[in-house]
Amino acid sequence: MTAPRPLLRLAGTGAPDGWPAPGCPCASCALAAAAPRLPLDVHVGAARLPDHALAVGSERVVDGVRVARPAPGAWEATLPDGARLLLATADEVPPASRPAYEVVLLGDADAGLLAALRRSGAVSPSTQVVAVGLSHRHRPGDELERELAAMGVRALPDGALLDLDAPAAVPAPPRRTLVLGGARSGKSAVAERLLAAEPAVTYVATAAPRADDPEWDARVATHRARRPAEWRTEETYDLEPLLAADGPPLLVDCLSLWLTGVLDECGAWDDGPDALPRVRRRVDALAAAWRGTSRRVVAVSSEVGSGVVPGTPSGRLFRDELGRLNAAIAAESEQALHVVAGRVACL
Repeated sequence: MTAPRPLLRLAGTGAPDGWPAPGCPCASCALAAAAPRLPLDVHVGAARLPDHALAVGSERVVDGVRVARPAPGAWEATLPDGARLLLATADEVPPASRPAYEVVLLGDADAGLLAALRRSGAVSPSTQVVAVGLSHRHRPGDELERELAAMGVRALPDGALLDLDAPAAVPAPPRRTLVLGGARSGKSAVAERLLAAEPAVTYVATAAPRADDPEWDARVATHRARRPAEWRTEETYDLEPLLAADGPPLLVDCLSLWLTGVLDECGAWDDGPDALPRVRRRVDALAAAWRGTSRRVVAVSSEVGSGVVPGTPSGRLFRDELGRLNAAIAAESEQALHVVAGRVACL
């Protein structure tokens, strides 16, 4: 009979000083006091991680478990049957690993690090990824759960035991998400964070640079600089073919600018109500493509229906049609988020 694998015990899942951090007055630490996390302390059988006594490139064997340190912020544990797990706590990515690890303990739920591990082959769709080393860079509770769910990561409490013989529990993130918010609400940044752990993303910009508007171009450049270098950008209003094609996740930013282009093309500013059937056919076609897509997709859109009634017919037309568009896309989404002052509520 094959001997059972050693258990993985998460004795402490917080940052090196724990969470809340001692003496820290921030709101995150105040909220975390209700369910504190001890400093990071992981046991694989009798072996302990992180093992700071190990020099980079060295290894030791503890009761049949080989512990190695392939990079400054990474520790690798290999079980007697050859199964491997990784504790990664720093931005430096360990060397490429194939086959993938069975378990990755991801330090501070770092989405960029997870994306790099996925690109390197260290994390596959079947790898269990568990957040450890959590700190006040996050907010506990529902916001942390949504952040981790978007990454396909889970968090376990201090003292949890992970049975390495049990089937992998790999959470699937929502496939279609609509992110709504007002001007400067942080909605684009929230949408980008939802996909930050993906190894590749196609960013669909519905607003191209404008040669005669330096301030607008500066806004576009700011968005571009914030995105990971590995993301590919397409500047287009033609969303349906992208939604119909196979490929990496799509981030569409934003639907309100897409609607502006549709209103232009349909002559809605001049024809008014006479153009609405043409506009709504375009919206229906987009909603159908959104419903039928096989890709993971996140779309950003503006929420303009909460303020003063616009004082012009064109303003009221745009507000009304954008409200209909947002409702149509939300109805076909597994998740709809509303961003206010950088904070997220799930609708």
